[in-house]
Parts: sequence; C-alpha cells; structure tokens
Amino acid sequence: MSGVSDISLQQLIAELSKNNIHINVQEANGQLSINAPKGVLTQELIDALKQHKPALVQLLSKQKQGGQQDLSLMSNQKDLYEPFPFSDLQVAFYMAGNSYMEYHVQPHYYTEVNRIDFDVSRYQQAINLAFERHRGDMVLVTADEQLQVVDPLPTVDCQVHDFSGLALAEREQGLMAIRQRMMRQELALGQWPWIVFEISLWREQGRQYARIHTNVNNFYSDGFGVTVLQKEIEAFYRKPELLLPPLELSYRDAVLGLKQLSESPEGQEAKHYWLSRLPDLPDPPALPQLTYVNRKCRSQLQRRENILPASIWREIKGQASFYGLTPSSVVITAYAELLCLWSGSQHFILSNMVTRRLPMHPQIKDIVGNFASLYPLEIDLRGDLAFVDKALRIQQQILMDSGRRQWGGMQVMQAFNQLKGEFGCVPCPFVVGSALFMEDYQKPDFSCLETAQTVLDHQFWEL
Repeated sequence: MSGVSDISLQQLIAELSKNNIHINVQEANGQLSINAPKGVLTQELIDALKQHKPALVQLLSKQKQGGQQDLSLMSNQKDLYEPFPFSDLQVAFYMAGNSYMEYHVQPHYYTEVNRIDFDVSRYQQAINLAFERHRGDMVLVTADEQLQVVDPLPTVDCQVHDFSGLALAEREQGLMAIRQRMMRQELALGQWPWIVFEISLWREQGRQYARIHTNVNNFYSDGFGVTVLQKEIEAFYRKPELLLPPLELSYRDAVLGLKQLSESPEGQEAKHYWLSRLPDLPDPPALPQLTYVNRKCRSQLQRRENILPASIWREIKGQASFYGLTPSSVVITAYAELLCLWSGSQHFILSNMVTRRLPMHPQIKDIVGNFASLYPLEIDLRGDLAFVDKALRIQQQILMDSGRRQWGGMQVMQAFNQLKGEFGCVPCPFVVGSALFMEDYQKPDFSCLETAQTVLDHQFWEL
C-alpha cells in the first residue's frame, strides 16, 4: 500500500482480511474493536483505519442489523394482478430444465410427513385457507415470461390413496411407488397448484395412519416461504376458524421493490463491489470427479444427512460465541476444510445460498415467494492458521458480501460467467447454505431435493 490518502475502503478491507485482522463494532459505544496477530498492524494500517472509521462503523453496524436498507416497500393492491418480472434466482431457474445447461432439472423439493388419526377433508380445507390468505403470492409464469397472480384462485384438491385393505408388503410397495414417482417428478412452470399434495391412508392396530406426500416447485418459493405456508396449513388444520392478520404486502410488491433497490445508488455501489472483485476470484475447489460423465445431464441429487447430538451442538455454539463467531461461520469453515482436504485447494469459491428478504417491510418474512440467491463466496484457508482464525477470516468475508445483497446474486453469477466466456456452464456447482435463521424447523420423515447446476448442495438446520 502507498500513502493513506490512496487507500480506498475496499482496499483497506482486503488488506485487513489478507493480514487476518478482524474488526467489530462495540454495541455499547459504537467504537471499533480490532483483533490482529502480533506485528501486522502497521502504522499505515492504523492511519487508514482512522481515516475510514466512520464508513467502517456504518458498514459493520448495517451488516449486524442484517443489511437494513433505506428503501421501504410499499403495498400496491391496485396493480396486484398486473404482470411483473422474475425475481433474482427465478431468472436462473427458468432456464434450469434446458438440456443445454449443465446438470439440468426443474428444481423441486419432495417431502413425506407421517401422521396418526388424520382428517383428510380438514387438511384439504386448511390448504385452501392458507392459499387464500396468500393469494397475493400465488403466481404463475405467463406466456411472455413474466409472473402474474393467479385469478381466480382455483380450489386445491388432494389425491388420496387408500391402502387400508392391503397386506403390509403390498402397502409398502404402494407407498414406495408413490415416492419413486414424486421424488423425481419435475413440475411444469405453468402448472397450478405449484405445490402438489397427495395423501396415503392405511390402518394399523385399529388406528388411522396417513402419509402426506408434498412436491414443491422451487421456482415459485424458497424453503423459508414454503415453511411459512406449511406452518399456516398446520395452524388452520388445528383451528379452522383461526384469524391471522391480513397480508398487506404481496410477492409482486417485494420483487419490484428489490428491482428498484438494485437500480438505486446503494444497488449500484453493490454492483461495483462485485464487479471489481470478480477478476480476482479463484476457481471452485478441484474436487475429483468422474471424467466420463456428461455434465449436460439431468441432475439427480442423492441426499445424505447427519445429525449432531444436542450436547455437541451446544458446545460448538458456546465456543463460537466465545471467539466472536456465528454458528454458520463455524459450519461453513468446517465444510471448507473438508473440501480443501479432498481437492488440495486452499483458495477457492463456493456458491453461497442466501436470502434477499431484506428488512424493507414488517411483513417481508410473512409472504411466500422465491427470495433466495447465490453469490460467490471466497474461501481462503492459506497460511498456517488455527481453525478459529480461518473461521474469522471466512466470517469477515461473509459479512462483507452480505452487506452487498442490494445487487442480485444471479446478476453477479452471470457477470462471472461472461468473464470466463462459458455459456451453459456452472460458475461453481458447489453450494453451501445456512438455514439456521429458520426457527422451529420441522424435519420431514423423508425428503429429496433436486436443484439445477449443482453437484454438492450442503445445507444445515437446527432442529
């Protein structure tokens, strides 16, 4: 670095990250706290920190608040049924089933939930009550490649399979046939409903058993939105007369608001941040892959899972808090270490799945829609550092990136692909996504996720 006056804020942040210097804002007094290895905090860096202190405090404070934006979303019920453009990830998902794309599939998520003493008609009523409450979020793709709220909103019926009179082996065969059909079933973009429910019934020892088979078209909603909808279905099932606060905000309002944000000065600043970083980003980890596989194939992800005992998870969170780390940063760093081991790469990128439900309206977390986005996350494990120091470095990068979500992640990825000059290829087929922000997550009894342009999709929740 040259003189202090020549150091931009972005150059300073890059220099801090390279030297493993970590900064935070103290909530009590708004001052910067600095954690640096011995001997690396030069007078030049100290002067630069003083020069950019107001901007650093503002940036870090905003990141701690989840990226609070100046723009507020406004409800526009008058134009609710007017067409509107795709959201960020929907642009990519629209092409996801194209056979020219690597690992193509129309993304969807299949789940099974088992119930006892289940009332089918009551559950079907609950589905339609939830859909009616979210009618401003129930959209379909139009012929001219836009979105439009479904009007009128047709009633949803559940297909029912009754295995009550069958022997155990026949029943299991029937249940497995439904699973094999639905878990790989791509849902057409013009299909209503875009959440398909089928219910299997049988009796055991005098009791009524049921299995709810659900297949969700992920083009229309992210996991958070589907969870919102499913929680409301369960609430209406328990209490059909339940009155929930009306939704003023619609998915259309949110998509148009985010588009306006990307074109604002703040959005253009985020655009500059990403475009200036792209040329220096490393490649994805060089994980060993079968050489004879045609990459332009139909994606069929296989789910593998592991559950940490609660005692170990509590210890991890306690240690993370002690070192100023988020649990997400710890898990992502551990995953990065494994990829480093298998690839031999210490410096690589992952596709970081994040939400763009930015705090722009009180009901932004109540509506159903696709707010997910993918951004390139730089992983730097170089240097003889302890795990905690690597995690702090990765966390600082995550914080920097999360403060630049005003510009869509798919716009970033498209620019990255253009830089590489590769059409139809995946900038990074290795995805990581923390879902620790999803409270009261209920794990289904069985699930299968199919996502386009993905080889590994590492996700984690707290049960």
